[in-house]
Amino acid sequence: MAAQKEDTFSEEEVFQALRPGMPDTAARRLAKFMADDPTSPERIRLEKAEGPTEGIYTEDMLLLLSLVSSEAQRKAELRVAQQRLQLVLTPEQHAEWEARRSKLRQRLIDGGQLPAND
Repeated sequence: MAAQKEDTFSEEEVFQALRPGMPDTAARRLAKFMADDPTSPERIRLEKAEGPTEGIYTEDMLLLLSLVSSEAQRKAELRVAQQRLQLVLTPEQHAEWEARRSKLRQRLIDGGQLPAND
């Protein structure tokens, strides 16, 4: 079985990111198909049938993923930079990213969908 690459998102990370916006069963089902972790059984089955695929996440989805853990935050920021064809975000881009991330986090906390102590 393939090892998880350092910048891929596991099914569990995607599930945790989707949970605030939908029922757990729907989030779990969608996470199986959205995760780009090559060790995921669903991913392996899909790639056997469809061929190699690469997860493409919108910046909004990467913002959600960045709230899951510090590791997911690191991977999300790396992925944003890669999608912008950069190695890292510029200081200005990072400040904008953090402002968007903080705003989303606060909205989720205010809505009771995310604990305030995370």
